[in-house]
Amino acid sequence: MKISREYGGWVTASLTFILSLSLCFKSGRISIVCIIIWIPVFIGLIFFDNNKDEIPVYMKITIVILFVISLFLYIYIIIPYSFFLSSYVLKHKRMKNYLVTLTGIAGESLMLAVSMSISGYSSFYVPALIFIYLYGAEFGVQSFIRRNFYVSLYNILPAIFFILGYSAFIICLVRLSYFKLKNIKILGVLETMLYAIIIISIMAGFKIPPFGQV
Repeated sequence: MKISREYGGWVTASLTFILSLSLCFKSGRISIVCIIIWIPVFIGLIFFDNNKDEIPVYMKITIVILFVISLFLYIYIIIPYSFFLSSYVLKHKRMKNYLVTLTGIAGESLMLAVSMSISGYSSFYVPALIFIYLYGAEFGVQSFIRRNFYVSLYNILPAIFFILGYSAFIICLVRLSYFKLKNIKILGVLETMLYAIIIISIMAGFKIPPFGQV
């Protein structure tokens, strides 16, 4: 099966997965569960990007089996999986991109929260910040498509976290210039680099005042 030419979902899911694994290692509680529960997410991306071809039966059976296994391993996994399913359904009903992206990113952020919980982290601050940051990409992309600067102003919200000590989030302001870009590939490269910076900053000991470091 072909991977979609729109790599955004694959990039964000992969980097978020890397972050979840790094937090598992940092806690000293690395678990095979943290890996297994992410497998349906990546298989699900193939489903999500497949608009024309019929999905093979073996793929459907595989994701159902992995879902059941994940559910037995960690019951709360049903929450992010439900958001992923909602995103899939909304996309195939041709709902607005804002809503499809909202549910998809919510699922991804909750997956991170579940991974952190398994690793012994009870804080939801990092998943919440990741959600706010990632949703800003949708507004950046829409400002590019519409050639409208004002659409991208949402990104001032995550950038404000710079004042609160989340220094890496200042890079969100780069998205305010997306409406001037001429090539969508440049936007894709920029988004990949920006999210990589966010992930690295968290892995390096991202501070969550007044709760210390992750």
